[in-house]
Amino acid sequence: MISLDMLIALQSPAGVALLAELATADVSDANTLRLLSELRKHHPVDIAAAALETTRLRLKGREKFGAAAERMFFTREALEQATDSRVSRERFGWLSHDDQEQIVDLGCGIGGDSWVMAQLAGHVLGIDRDPLRLAMAHVNVPAAQFMQADLARSLPFSAAFYDRTIAFFDPARRTSGRSGGSGGQSDRRVFSVKDYVPSLDVVRGWPFRRILVKLSPGVDLAELDAYGGALDFISLNGDLKEATLSLGMGETGRHAIVIRSSADSTVSVTRFSRTLVAPDPPVSEPRGYLYEPDAAVIRAGLVQDLAISLDASLIDPTIAYLTADTQIATPLARSWTIEAWLPFNLKKLRAYLRERNVGRVTVKKRGSPLTPEELIAKLHLPNDGDERVIVLTRVRGNPAIIICQPL
Repeated sequence: MISLDMLIALQSPAGVALLAELATADVSDANTLRLLSELRKHHPVDIAAAALETTRLRLKGREKFGAAAERMFFTREALEQATDSRVSRERFGWLSHDDQEQIVDLGCGIGGDSWVMAQLAGHVLGIDRDPLRLAMAHVNVPAAQFMQADLARSLPFSAAFYDRTIAFFDPARRTSGRSGGSGGQSDRRVFSVKDYVPSLDVVRGWPFRRILVKLSPGVDLAELDAYGGALDFISLNGDLKEATLSLGMGETGRHAIVIRSSADSTVSVTRFSRTLVAPDPPVSEPRGYLYEPDAAVIRAGLVQDLAISLDASLIDPTIAYLTADTQIATPLARSWTIEAWLPFNLKKLRAYLRERNVGRVTVKKRGSPLTPEELIAKLHLPNDGDERVIVLTRVRGNPAIIICQPL
């Protein structure tokens, strides 16, 4: 683990040169022991280990911060908990350099969100309890200011500061998190806002006019009723990343924000909201196409709204799969052509696949106790031949199998 003294050493001329040397080295697990042995011949043991850890974290950090990660400092836990910059950029996309208000990053950690805020708006102040993470944030985001404080206690601001400041609050959502920081050791995640560190209740005592709060995507929705505001569920390339509670922004209700990032770094964003009370969509047997709503749409409770917009039906009132006669391209759901469906029967499924020379399957499930691994093992496929997508689910309350053409 990197200490504050090691961080300082890595910023010295010798430390910078060591990190530059490692940037082009093989730092894979298989080469770790050999590389450490070589480094220890010329560097103190702790500095060599810290430099190697930093290099490996920078490589991993590219997933969230792109090329900027090559100069950033992380702890392993802080990087795991840091927001992907593509998500952060969407969350703060409305900020402007022309805005005279500043933004305070409460629980800033290593400065991942502050880094995006500073690019969009400037006037960023980050606060955290952990001195090591604050020191890293100073290096990672030179355009922002940082200070140490415990968010569970009174904040050291004047009334004028609150009047012109937007607050972003990132509480710890792990059992061993530290008060005022953006997470602790990688232990059990918590979902109740009462168990956050500090608890979400602290926002009630903060007189900021506008507050954004980063929440676990698995947050207990009933706990948020007393806070009001708007709740956004954000997904990136199909993976549900976080929920954001917006207070004082003039919005209410739940929204799904679906972010798609292509191989050429092109990013598209789709926001889906409920404008009217959606009628219950019909329930029908599988038709021509199967839709799987994005995780953000499901978590925001907008499956029925999506069904109406696609002229689709539910296959079961309790299952988030939709079916329709026509296929409409949408970033809010994946879709497959349905080849056939049948009540769950393993023997009939095996015969169906054998007759069509199917040797490879991708198995999806929703509402079925059988796991994909268990089904594949029971099918005894030859692992060559044609491919299909097998969906284990329920149709009108009964266990069923839907067979689809692969994408």
